Amino acid sequence: MQFTLFCPAVRARSVHSVRLILKQGVDIDYCGGYTKESALYMAAETGQLKMVRLLLEHGARPDLMERTAVLAASETGQDECLKLLLGSLTVPGAIAEFFYHQEIEHTHAHTHIRAS
Repeated sequence: MQFTLFCPAVRARSVHSVRLILKQGVDIDYCGGYTKESALYMAAETGQLKMVRLLLEHGARPDLMERTAVLAASETGQDECLKLLLGSLTVPGAIAEFFYHQEIEHTHAHTHIRAS
């Protein structure tokens, strides 16, 4: 029951509701729905700095899944969330995230050149 309320509470930007749901013991890193996005991903993508901080404090993993919360914050220009997320990564996680972004930029550059 808690999970069915968890993601909508994140989308609704209700920090208070999310706190209450977290106290109930929801799986903070569960990625559900069609897009398989975690709550942290959703919060980072929409620039919810307080929510990102809350989720990180409760153990949410910023490097979870192929489309990470770090990538979401980066792609949508959520710089404050991105700084917070990068600061929470372990050194190996940060290095992996850096190389992941380098590969995306490299692929995007080649796609753009071919389209021109």
